[in-house]
Amino acid sequence: MIHVDLNKELEAHIRAVSATTDKPLEDHVTAALIRYFEDLEDVMLSEKRLAEFEAGEEKSISLDDVLAEFGLAR
Repeated sequence: MIHVDLNKELEAHIRAVSATTDKPLEDHVTAALIRYFEDLEDVMLSEKRLAEFEAGEEKSISLDDVLAEFGLAR
């Protein structure tokens, strides 16, 4: 289990949301942390892929080529 000290304003805000939604404070904190780390992982992967593309390790594919591959028209 992790213990986190929050500033008073953030704690009050989370408690107010918890009271309004009738859900436990822990549920809101857990959901917020999950979303944060999923977003962080997305950013990290995007930055990695961009660096690979800029280094010439990856190539781009035009939208027209993708559509043609799947038999779709623009």
